[in-house]
Amino acid sequence: MDNELAWTPDEVRDVARYQKYLIWLIFFQIISIFLLIATGVGSKASPASKVLATFIPLAIMAARIALSVLSIYGVYKMAKALRNGMALVYAVAMLLPLIGLLALLHINSLATNVLQSNGVRVGVFGADEDDLQFLDAETITL
Repeated sequence: MDNELAWTPDEVRDVARYQKYLIWLIFFQIISIFLLIATGVGSKASPASKVLATFIPLAIMAARIALSVLSIYGVYKMAKALRNGMALVYAVAMLLPLIGLLALLHINSLATNVLQSNGVRVGVFGADEDDLQFLDAETITL
């Protein structure tokens, strides 16, 4: 990340957009884990409901794989928006369980620092939309 260059309002908006994108993906991944646990509990059921009980966890797993691919893409785009020359390294790190989590936390921390230093409030689900609307056309600095 290049701290010496100024950030344009469009660049700050891009960082905010990708941060919000990643936060929502993480939220949906957590929901999918709970759904998988809830549907994975075995019960005495009819053969017809056993087919459904097999299909639903498979569908949830397919959704989790799609969410993981979208997360890798999001981390890559976030690193690019942050002017980070290691965008590909962050994306590859997402393939490794613990390393990916650490990479995600680090890139999110960098994004939060950029947003806050440019006067944008950041909450649990990302940047405050009202603050992003008031970014003017002038160049802002880090």
